[in-house]
Amino acid sequence: MNDAVDKKFFSAVKTGNRELINKAFCDVYDTYAKLVAFVVGKYVDDKETVKEIVNDTFISLFNHADKISSNIKYYLVVSAKHNAANYLAKKRFKTVALTPEIRDERQYYGYSEVLDSMRRVLTEEQVEIILLHVVEGYALKEIARMKNMNVYTVITVYNRAIKKYRKEVDENA
Repeated sequence: MNDAVDKKFFSAVKTGNRELINKAFCDVYDTYAKLVAFVVGKYVDDKETVKEIVNDTFISLFNHADKISSNIKYYLVVSAKHNAANYLAKKRFKTVALTPEIRDERQYYGYSEVLDSMRRVLTEEQVEIILLHVVEGYALKEIARMKNMNVYTVITVYNRAIKKYRKEVDENA
């Protein structure tokens, strides 16, 4: 059954007909929404957040449909895991409160304390990548382009920095 839904979706995308794409997308959503929610639910406890991440995952599928060649299920599961992990990383590292009055000035309450804590443990490059990703909201691919680095290098630097900082925070807690 899933193969038929996938084929229908890819055929609709190839035609470029918005109405066909929307109908096929609804079928994809109906087929895979529970699976995506299950995957996200393994990482996130809050039901509303799970719904948001599920929606973000399907929006990503819709926005990148022309770049996906096959296996929608695989794309959705991987995307759901990444979206859940990004949510958790932001939740964990956004201990800094952003007040509406100073949001435009990019002044953060507690920002300097967190930044000092990170700089004691991490390299400047690691701190910069974490800030660009977590605070500024850039995707790791965008950071790679901005820093003229390989995306896998950025991912590795980011993941190692997160592990290193978590270890330091856990040891000092």
